[in-house]
Amino acid sequence: MPRGRVVRLGKTATVVRVGKMHVDPGVDWPIRGTAMVAVLAVVARYAGDVWWPADTPWRGYTRLVWTGGLLFLIAHVFLGFHFFHAWDHGRAYADTATRTAAVTGWVWGGGI
Repeated sequence: MPRGRVVRLGKTATVVRVGKMHVDPGVDWPIRGTAMVAVLAVVARYAGDVWWPADTPWRGYTRLVWTGGLLFLIAHVFLGFHFFHAWDHGRAYADTATRTAAVTGWVWGGGI
């Protein structure tokens, strides 16, 4: 869950305020989860390409996993832009640059 100040909006809506973003606490894990599944699908596809020759039926399953990973990547982008960045590409770029700088020291948002 993102760290920040909990803000009460109305009687039922609670969000976590992180900087200028308002994040529903229940949305953080789906965004991270879809990214993790997409990465695992890429790893599984390349592992399948290494382990199984091209003429085995298992290669078809690795392509299916690859396609599923693409769907999870699309879901990750949709959820991230909708719930974290309010469909603002400039905000998304700035947030990515800030997070990249915190980890690597480079202020770069191109990983978006």
